Amino acid sequence: MLSLLLSILCSALIFVTFKFIENLKINTFIPIIINYVIATSLGLWLSSTENVFNSNIYTNEFIIISIIAGFMFIAMFMSIALSTQKAGIAVTSIAGKMSVVFPIIFSIFYFNENVTIIKIVAILLALSSIALTVYKKEKTDNKRLLYPLVIFIGIGFLDSLMKYSQAVIINPQNLSVFTALCFGISLCFGIIFSFFKKNLFVFFKDYRIYIAGIILGFLNYGSMYFLIKALTNSSFDSSITFGLNNLGIVGFSVLSGLLLFKEKLNLINWIGIILSIISIILLTKL
Repeated sequence: MLSLLLSILCSALIFVTFKFIENLKINTFIPIIINYVIATSLGLWLSSTENVFNSNIYTNEFIIISIIAGFMFIAMFMSIALSTQKAGIAVTSIAGKMSVVFPIIFSIFYFNENVTIIKIVAILLALSSIALTVYKKEKTDNKRLLYPLVIFIGIGFLDSLMKYSQAVIINPQNLSVFTALCFGISLCFGIIFSFFKKNLFVFFKDYRIYIAGIILGFLNYGSMYFLIKALTNSSFDSSITFGLNNLGIVGFSVLSGLLLFKEKLNLINWIGIILSIISIILLTKL
């Protein structure tokens, strides 16, 4: 249970950290790069030397999926940063957690899993919750709605890729290597992206970017590490563990947005949040 609580805390605090970065007027891009330096280092540190240098692990499929996942990791992390700052913590966390419907749909078609009424209802509720959560009565910038949508689709694709990887190529021996490699590739893409950023090195003088990057790195790796540990050691079924994890993240994120940053939610937004919670509860029963 402790691992599950730590996973929830790390995941939710990522959204909170990005919001603080915005409020403190800190450059967002550099902390993301530093975050992947920390996450990669932690992954290598926790991997056994024998596995890291085991050439049998690095099959063509293993490498290709690692590259795609590495790109998606940093692309989604940057999108989460923008969405948290533009659309808010509550909306962003729900968009990310409701993307769980994508691996469910993927499993139905690719792994020929059974289609049940509960699955259909849960998927429809999840889609409805996204629309209701981002709704605003007043006129709003369309970009504000675009960021959560990008996260919903992008993380959904990434979760489906992870579902495939878990079923086909990942095992207990190569899991830590796979994680470290994905984070390392994210770092490489981040360095490449940095060449297209103007006047980026001006921000390196701000010591706060290093603190923010280190915090994000530990939270990013911790969210994955503790979730895997919770899934391994938990007495619950994996579906229940995932459901509790998602419920905790949504609940903690919504409360953080309300209490720390005074985010305003209307009645329709609250209905969306309630639907997202019902959807998660239904998904734990699959």
